This record gives sequence, C-alpha cells and structure tokens, in this order.
Amino acid sequence: MLFRVLGGVEVVLPDGRELAVRSAKQRRLLTVLLMNANHWVSVDKLVDVLWDDEPPRSAVGNMKTYVWKLRTALADGRISSGANGYRIDVARDELDLFRFEDDVRLGHQAAAARDWPLAERLTSAAIALWRGEPFAELETPDVRAFRTRLGELRLTAQEDRFRAHLALGSHDDASAELQALVAAHPLRERLRGLLMLALYRCGRQAEALAVYQDFRAVLDRELGLEPGEELTRLQHDILNQAPVLRVERSEAARALPGPAAEPPPAQLPADIASFVGRTADLALLDEGLSDGVASTWVISGPPGVGKSALAVHWAHRVRDRFPDGQLYLDLRGHAGDPAVGTGDALSRLLRSLGTPPDRVPSDPAERAGAFRSALAHRRVLIVLDNAHDSAQVRALLPGHQGCLVLVTSRNELRGLVALDDARSLPVGVLGEEEAVHLLRRMLGARRVDREPADVRRLCALCGHLPLAIRIAAATLSARPHQGIGGLADRLAAGDPLTALAVGAEPDMTVRAAFDQSYTALPVGARALFRRLALLPGADFSAEVVVVLSDDDQDTLDALDVLCAEHLVDHYAPQRYRIHGLLRAYGVERADHEGGRDEAVDRVLRFYVRRATAAVAVVASDAAVGGASRPFGRGEALEWLDAEAPNLVAAVAHATRHGPPDHARPLANALATYFRFRNRRPAASDPTAAALATATPPPA
Repeated sequence: MLFRVLGGVEVVLPDGRELAVRSAKQRRLLTVLLMNANHWVSVDKLVDVLWDDEPPRSAVGNMKTYVWKLRTALADGRISSGANGYRIDVARDELDLFRFEDDVRLGHQAAAARDWPLAERLTSAAIALWRGEPFAELETPDVRAFRTRLGELRLTAQEDRFRAHLALGSHDDASAELQALVAAHPLRERLRGLLMLALYRCGRQAEALAVYQDFRAVLDRELGLEPGEELTRLQHDILNQAPVLRVERSEAARALPGPAAEPPPAQLPADIASFVGRTADLALLDEGLSDGVASTWVISGPPGVGKSALAVHWAHRVRDRFPDGQLYLDLRGHAGDPAVGTGDALSRLLRSLGTPPDRVPSDPAERAGAFRSALAHRRVLIVLDNAHDSAQVRALLPGHQGCLVLVTSRNELRGLVALDDARSLPVGVLGEEEAVHLLRRMLGARRVDREPADVRRLCALCGHLPLAIRIAAATLSARPHQGIGGLADRLAAGDPLTALAVGAEPDMTVRAAFDQSYTALPVGARALFRRLALLPGADFSAEVVVVLSDDDQDTLDALDVLCAEHLVDHYAPQRYRIHGLLRAYGVERADHEGGRDEAVDRVLRFYVRRATAAVAVVASDAAVGGASRPFGRGEALEWLDAEAPNLVAAVAHATRHGPPDHARPLANALATYFRFRNRRPAASDPTAAALATATPPPA
C-alpha cells in the first residue's frame, strides 16, 4: 500500500487501485495521522484539526466514527488506538514523505562523496515525488512549519541535482531551469552560483557576470549586505576564465558508484529493559515531536530519579524519525571528574558527524558555526546527558528545527528555557505502583509477589527513588535467599544511605549521587540545605526558611538554587519539602559540619511565637501580633491548618531533645486549636502522644 501527502492525500492499494477517501473530515484525519506516521496523535489534537479549533459538543464521538470508517476502508489494521490517542503504522517505503526525506539525505551524501550519477538519480527521484502543496488538506501553524522545512529540503535536493548536472556536463539543460528557480528564490546565493557556472560553461560569460551584479544589487537593496566569499571568488574566476571552471570530463565519464558514504552515527546507549512508568512524561515528549514546535527539551530532576533513563528510552522509541543519526554525549556536569568543556564537546560532536580532525576549527566560535552547518540539512537526535548549566549547552544546539536535542540535568537550566525556546520537563520520583513494578521487573514476579507488604515498605523506605530501588534490587539479587522484608528492616533500623550501596563500587551508592550535587552547590546553599534537613515536620514554608538566617534575601536566593538543583521540591505555593533520603543525607552533613542546634532552636522559637499568636487571635477574634507581623482570624486559622502537622512534629522533637520550654507552649497552642476545630486525636495518633508527653496531666 502506498500513501501520498506531498500534494493532496492519496492512498494506492496493493492492486494498483486508488482508495477513494471522499469525506473532507476523513481526508483531514488521514492527513494528520500520516504527518505523524508511526507516532501517537492525541484525541484533542485530532479534534482541533478536524474542526479548526471550534469543535461541536459531539466532536469526540464524531471523530471516533471517522476513525472507524477510515480503519474499515484501509482494512489492514494500520490504525491503532490507545491511551495516547491514535496512530497509523507505515513503513518507510510506503509513504512518499519518508521516501522523499531518505532520497534527499542519500543524494546529499552522494554529492558530498562526488558520486554524481548516484546524486543525480536520488535527487531527481526525490523531486519527482512532489505533486503539489504538501498536506494540501490542512492549514494549521504546525503544518505551515512542516511545509517550510520540506520546502527547504526540496531546494537542497534541487541544488544537489544541479550540481550533479553540471559535474556531468549537462549545463545546457541546467541553465534554463536554474533561471526559473533563481527568479523564484532571488536571495538564495547557492542557486545564483550554480546559474553563473552553468551560463559560463554554455559560453555566456557576460550573462554569468550579470547574474552576480543583479544579486549584489538585490542584496544591498533588501538587506544591506554583500555577496559571500564563495560567490565573490566564483565571479573573480569567471572574469579571469579560470581553468578550474571547466567541466571535469573524467567525472562525467565515471559511471561506477563512488565510495560508500559513512553510515550515520548511532551513539545512543543501550535502552534499559527494566524501564517502567513515566507514561505522562513520554506522552508529553511524543506530543512535542508531533507538533514540531519543541526542538530542545530540558529533562531535570534530583539525583537518582532516572532522567538519563527516560531520555535514552524515549530516544530509542523515536530514532526512526531521525535517519541522519543519533548523537550522545555525557557532559559530566555533576560527575567527580571535570565537566566536558564546550569546545571539547563541539570537537567530539563534529568528529561524530564525519568532520576530519584536521578540519575542526580551532576558534570556539567557528567550531560552533561548523557544528550548526554540519547539521543544516540533517535530521539528527542529540542527547546531551548530565549538563551542569545553560552555558555548557547553548553552543551545542543546532540552528534549525530539523534536529531535536534532549538535555538532562539536575539543574532546571532556566536560561535555556528563557532564551533558547527549550521546553522544561521536570521528573519526579516514581508512584507507588511504578516503584513496585520496577522491583518486579528486576527481581521477578514470583519473588516480589511473595512479600507484597514488605515490597511496598521497601519502596517507601527507598523514597520511590529509582536509583535507590535499583540498588536495593541489586543487593537482593546477589542474595537470592534473603527476604525482602529483611532488607526493609535494615533500612528502617539503620543508616539507609550506607545500606543502599552496590558492593565495593564506590560510585554505585545513593550517597555518591547526592555528594555530586551537594559539593557543586555554593557555600550558602549548602548551609541552608543542612538546616532545612534538620527541620521537624514533612514540609516547610518560605516564612520558616527566612527564619533560618539573618539575611532574608541571601536565604531566599539560596533556596532558589536548591529548588533549581532539585534538592528541594517547591511543590505548592510557598510550600517546600525535601525527599526522605535527601533529608537523611542533609542530617548526615549537618552532623559532620555543625550548626544543628542553632538551626532547630531558631525554628522552634518561631513556631512558639507564631502558634501562640495564632491561637490568641482564634480565641479572641481580634488581630494579634505574630512572630513577625499581625494577622487576622481567617489568616490565623489558615496558618494553623497548614502548619499543624509540623507543630506536632516540633512538639515531639522538643520533648525528646529539649528544651522543654519550647514543647509546652506549642502543645498548649495545639490543644486550643484542636478544640476549636472540634478534633480529638485518637489514642494511637502520634499527635495525642506528643501532646500528652509535652503537657502531662496536673498532679
């Protein structure tokens, strides 16, 4: 079966008959599916395309009917449906779009290898596939962007075809076609050069020079520029009738294929067989690829969360969309060794794209330009793993939309998002079911399903962090007779950071992953991280953060750094939290570097003042001064509702570790608050135990 979209959509059946798709909606549906062939297209996107962003209430139901009719007409199970929408599966030789892209790419490679007969054959075949405006049934912003890219590819094919014609001595035929093409694209310098050469070889030297002068005038009038160095050199050679401009008859006579072009790079690391979950993240990446808008993604998250695994897994899923290769480079932005410099990274990438080492420019700016030029006519997927900051990455970004870059980093790389149109994809820990599924994939269903409660407990003790779960699974794999509950008991009773390590491999520990992020922090951010890890309670407010330091702005700046590095999670307005294992790591660093008692005492004193003021407002229905400012009854209740779990934790902490003059007023404030909310903690509730310990009954 053949599908055609380079013009009106057409389907040719295996017996040579054309399948009639008469309904305008079905033609649109088929076109958008073929435009995203072999990839999911969401229901929302299909509805928007079918009804021009003004769908009726019955749009989804109607769209499903159109899909059913189209699936019935094709009658070969090509259209699949799923949670991510719909997809049509097409082989590369069945879709004219795929054949066009492949012929242009191979023709360009043949021209670069000076195999002119092959270049002429491939580029002519590519151009012949066009029957009119691509995707003629659709008119949307992403279709227009797609057409622009295809038009650029078509011009590239035409230029390579004319290069082949001239090298093979067909300048008479080429000159007439080139004149028409130059008239359509008057600012295309490469076409001007080809026309000048064709005219000169036809004995029309004056006309060739006139083409140059006309181009110079157009450039000056439209852009205020002069022709480039290559075209100026050609004009000089024509003036002097340089021998280099003669037809190379030896090339024209060469009929045998030239040396085989180098295969495109395929540098992706192996996909991870035990990859699980991330359905929403994968769907977002698929959507970005389908709409053609996102050319750079920043995949960020805390250490050990699986950023690289997600990037590599998705890259393997879509690598067929990038026939000119896949590049991979570990930038070592958070490794123990020095990070890869931008200049070194560009050299590696250029060599991977086939640039000889002696042709790599020494100047960094020229090297970046050479990299963009090398990618100008290619569709390449680039994975830049473990980036440190935006500056390390910026020069490694291609200059056109045909390529796609995945950047992974523990830093949010906000500079790339703000200035380079990158899209941000923050990655969190796994959900409970995903964490259990990962352990099952690594240990086997039989072993995991024997201890379901302990499996969930182990995953919770690992904080659902993929790295921690993988290390725990590796430990259990090495001890096939150990129960999963036994390892969970070890993590609960001892030091989880020490227990989560793989044998004698120093880099394969959760602590090592955290060390890399912590040591890269500024001094002030490190100090704040240690203090935050010591706070009682599951989360904290921005107000509490400020209490930890005498300089509000420096403290908030340090908090912003910790959030950008994903060591602190800004999960709600003005609310923050630290992952359990990161908190344990921060406490460990505080024990080694000091500052424990002062930080906790500051927060406990703040909680006492603020909670006492809040319950006074609630009891009197009058504004009372708090720890830093007065607040009314509604705000006081809102504050108590948000902070009650942390106040309970503060009472328990002060009761165990002192001083008692913090525990008692906090417990009294909580008792008043619970009475007002008509809440009496059950005897088994930790709240009841904390209150009873802090405020024993009178003798």
